Amino acid sequence: MKGSIGDTLKGKSQIRLRGFQPAPLLEDVVPSPLRRFGFTDLDLEIAFDGHVANAFDGEFRAAIPSLSMHFPDPRKVLEGLDLQGAFRIEGERMTVSLSHFALDYPRLKAKASLSVDSAPSQVRLKAQGEGIDLLELREVALMTGGEYPLVQEICEHVRAGEITSLVVRSQGTTLADLGSLENLSVKGRFRESRIHIRDPDFKLEGMAGEIALSPGLLEGRDLTGSLGRSSFSGMTVRLDLVKTPYVRHLSGDLSLSLDEIFQRLASLNDFREEMKELKALEGTMVLRVKSLTGPVDKPDKWRFETEGTLKGVRVETSLLPGRLNVSRGSFRANVDSIYLKRVHANLLDAECIVGGRLHGYREDLQAMEWTLRGTVGPEANRWVSEQIELPGEYPAPVRSPGIQAAATQHHLNVRRL
Repeated sequence: MKGSIGDTLKGKSQIRLRGFQPAPLLEDVVPSPLRRFGFTDLDLEIAFDGHVANAFDGEFRAAIPSLSMHFPDPRKVLEGLDLQGAFRIEGERMTVSLSHFALDYPRLKAKASLSVDSAPSQVRLKAQGEGIDLLELREVALMTGGEYPLVQEICEHVRAGEITSLVVRSQGTTLADLGSLENLSVKGRFRESRIHIRDPDFKLEGMAGEIALSPGLLEGRDLTGSLGRSSFSGMTVRLDLVKTPYVRHLSGDLSLSLDEIFQRLASLNDFREEMKELKALEGTMVLRVKSLTGPVDKPDKWRFETEGTLKGVRVETSLLPGRLNVSRGSFRANVDSIYLKRVHANLLDAECIVGGRLHGYREDLQAMEWTLRGTVGPEANRWVSEQIELPGEYPAPVRSPGIQAAATQHHLNVRRL
């Protein structure tokens, strides 16, 4: 320790500690949760400057080689801590700036600033981080705060990855307010992340993009990732979290493995009513979602605009008399109508290129406008005639041997049923 003081009781001082063990001195001072941490060596430097009138300035630097816990899990919770910063006390205001904060485990680099005003009472925090290893951070979070429900919930979903950049802002009237979700805003970029949703088998792999959390709102931009054999890219999403989670906007590109998606959705209560007529679904769909809005847990209330292509699709449903096979084709869809374009399909003894529109498809079908080009055999002819309730005199000639031979290639155009 060294210092100087003048006749006005102002001066400078410096404290330098090497290999200091503060735990025995702090046992009766620190909050009981902190007493779980074991003894450790601390290197600390603090410099004070009190020459400026009505102000008190200082700088600090600290290093801790490692920190372990006594219980419940006696393992290291950090290694290689190194930090430095400065502080200033002036009148009713105190500011602390952390210009450098680095850890070897869990790996991260950060800087932060904190200001505290007593009149009126106000606290502000801004922190920036980079190179944060989520797997290591998750392990430490569970060891040090695993008894807290919020920590448990986050760690249940976020399993691994790297946060390449992170900005956290918060404000309130006390230091305790800084951890409250209604005061917190977070913005960051991440990559190679693994996130579990609902259950351990529902894994989003290779997640990357930008995410922002503000009071009542969760936003994601330029999101990419995969779920099994399905993937998505260029996704933008805004979720309203104030009451029931509500999708304000969702858009992006998806490549979907339909058999996996069908199995996932069929296992969720929210989608069982929507999919009760569907027995099996296979193939690939490349989908571009232009926009989607609605409550997360009520897909029947969604409003959307999409377009896409189909390849190798096979559908089994109680609405059809057999398996529908679609080798290729494209479509557009919204909440009211589906528009088909050059859909190469076969059903029963019919093999056609289909185009047209289905209006009111989500409830009672209100209208169909379609064209079929190809071969339609007696079995498919009979089923179509029954569905559209043609008078008996129309389907009979088509089913007769002579007419059928001449009508193996024909054009069917049915409008506004």
